[in-house]
Amino acid sequence: MNIKELEKKVDMLLLIEKNHKTKKVGENTYRVDPCPVCQKKNHFTIYADTNSYSSFNGCCNGGGVYKYLTEIEGMDDKDAYEELLSLAGEENSQLENRKSPITSQPSKAEVVEPIKNYIDCVTKLYNKQTDQDKSYFINRGFTDEIIERFKLVVGNTCELGEKFGEVRAIVPYLEGTQAPYYNARSLTNAKDRKYKKPTGKSKIFGCDNLKTGTDTIFIVEGEFNAISLEQLGYKAIASGGANNINNLIEAIEENNATNKTYIISLDEDQAGEIANEKLKHTFEEKKISYIIMNLDRQGKDINDLLNVEQDYINAIALQATQKVRRERLNASKPDNTLNYLENIFANEINELSKYKNKKTGFKNIDNNSIFLPQLYVIGGLSSLGKTTFIHQMSDQLAELGEHVLYFSLEMSRLELVSKSLARLTRLENKENASNSTDIRLENVKEENILTLKKAISKYREYAERISIIEGNFNTNVFTIRSYVEKYIKDNKVKPVVVVDYLQILQSVEGQADKQRIDTTVTELKRISRDFNVSVIVVSSLNRNNYLTPIDFESFNGSGGIEYTADVVWGLQLQCVHEDIFNKANNVKEKRERINLCKSADIRKVEIVALKNRSGRSSYSCYFNYDCKHDLFIESNVEEVYHNKEIKRI
Repeated sequence: MNIKELEKKVDMLLLIEKNHKTKKVGENTYRVDPCPVCQKKNHFTIYADTNSYSSFNGCCNGGGVYKYLTEIEGMDDKDAYEELLSLAGEENSQLENRKSPITSQPSKAEVVEPIKNYIDCVTKLYNKQTDQDKSYFINRGFTDEIIERFKLVVGNTCELGEKFGEVRAIVPYLEGTQAPYYNARSLTNAKDRKYKKPTGKSKIFGCDNLKTGTDTIFIVEGEFNAISLEQLGYKAIASGGANNINNLIEAIEENNATNKTYIISLDEDQAGEIANEKLKHTFEEKKISYIIMNLDRQGKDINDLLNVEQDYINAIALQATQKVRRERLNASKPDNTLNYLENIFANEINELSKYKNKKTGFKNIDNNSIFLPQLYVIGGLSSLGKTTFIHQMSDQLAELGEHVLYFSLEMSRLELVSKSLARLTRLENKENASNSTDIRLENVKEENILTLKKAISKYREYAERISIIEGNFNTNVFTIRSYVEKYIKDNKVKPVVVVDYLQILQSVEGQADKQRIDTTVTELKRISRDFNVSVIVVSSLNRNNYLTPIDFESFNGSGGIEYTADVVWGLQLQCVHEDIFNKANNVKEKRERINLCKSADIRKVEIVALKNRSGRSSYSCYFNYDCKHDLFIESNVEEVYHNKEIKRI
């Protein structure tokens, strides 16, 4: 393989950042200050897109990775080529069997055959290591036990087969009974290479951990960082540098360790950040579980913190491993309460708290109940104003800032909008109010036109937040669900959903009416729960309950409503509290009384809460229903029927 092919496998920026600090000065352009050659500023430049460097000062010629190794790092051709092979992750077979791209080939006598197993050399060095030599590792925070376990040694690299050896801190890569690789670290801050490794393909430090049953393994860059974590009781592997991520992934796959969870804590420099992103992307692509551990190290590595902040590292590492255990627990027990308590509960509380100040616009209802993302069902006699009541509430919600999706399966948009305008003319000017029929037929009296214009102007203030969706006999809970989901996605807001009315909604074919109603109510409840929205649905009543006070038995398909809905409201005439309705007979007289009260221009009605999961379990609210102008007005006057006081709540 020629030099250009090898250079394509090595990231110039990451290579330079091993020993020099860089800063970004443009798109894919970085600078080293001061220049590693002449020590002057603002001219030694790296071009990430072309994988090259240059100097504006003329202190060096510039070029690719190979040129950098010879010109800046001061290597001869042979060392530069072997280093390039190592950086590219290529095996270094005997040079005499390799066609070298270098003009001046070294003689066979100069070629040093790399040792495949350094365990004997390391053991020999370790056994003759002095206490003074060992102090280097002691000062790094390592215990005698750890030094012994990892065979950390200060010695001359000649013992490892290097022709021109020097004394360095040697970290062998132990795998079982062998040591197929090592890293010899410089003991000083001299300009020479900080690390020396055997030629050939790089290895991963701590590979034995990939073969064990350990569920969680830390990934760091430097061997000392891995050893520091091992000293704290955790399993760790070290990539040996930001450029070695591909070999790390290969080692994980070769050791069948893709089912483990990896806690990534690479160096917090620019090279580490790039490697970190590459590792995350690869793990996600290969579906390998991982989490990121941020130590806030301020430029220090884990080993730097071992002596001074051991408790801090321990706490963060423990937190990371506990998180992994929770994730594994959640995979096997996805609905366990611990997962909910630690990962979901606070978010749901936060979402629900947004509703604590929401109002319906009816003060008597708001005083007894909190308007929450729940399923509300309202039922009442025919022509008693169920649609008008819930439609007025929808307008009030919109005026208070809520978005409303009103699914109307009976009335047209024209009918509903004209009802809103009639209501507003009544609130604007009682004497010059118009009814909805006159508005639709353009029969508004001349003296009422100004009031209608004011009503339209008022309605415009919040009409944008109201959507009236005309339904038909093909409309079902699934078409409603789809509409709600799209509205939330497009508008980034949770709307109030109104369905008028329940019995018209279609469900699964072939279901009996009661089963169809139960299925529909359940699906509406799911919409409320899944999208965290308030859903209000209008329901009809059983005709045989028209002459008695409202209760659950009054609702069509009451089973599903009683047990599934969060709030159930019943709308009835206040006259049902009269003594005549306590008698078993007198059906004709009761019906006449009901019809008389229903025909009044101002009907006295009552909202009864049969069920309320949030707030008072049961209550009553009283209204005067101006049916001519589609307006419910809260009643503030005490009513007495045959000496029986009806209390205002």
